[in-house]
Amino acid sequence: MKQELSKYRGTEHLAKESKRKPGVSVVVVVYNMAREAPRTLHSLSAAYQRHIDPDDYEVIVVDNGSTPPFDPHVFETLKGYFRLIRIDRAPPSPVAAINRGLAEARGK
Repeated sequence: MKQELSKYRGTEHLAKESKRKPGVSVVVVVYNMAREAPRTLHSLSAAYQRHIDPDDYEVIVVDNGSTPPFDPHVFETLKGYFRLIRIDRAPPSPVAAINRGLAEARGK
């Protein structure tokens, strides 16, 4: 699958293109979780799931201003549809990051 990285209103997106609209969207907010985030995302990857097609769901990762920023290379080893949204000047509360992820969601 092709990967795309682009700037969007002060955020970065990293996405593997999907051929169809996912049935389910999962939003994961990360903040300074360099060790825990890759493990969490691995558990959501298609290789770790049963009885669901990788195109049936997407995982939207919202980096809520981590220092250093979340490493998008983590996605290279994961199977499935993952997107990264970075919020550079994020408020301390994760609510804005959750709402941003939900706004970008294409599934239910």
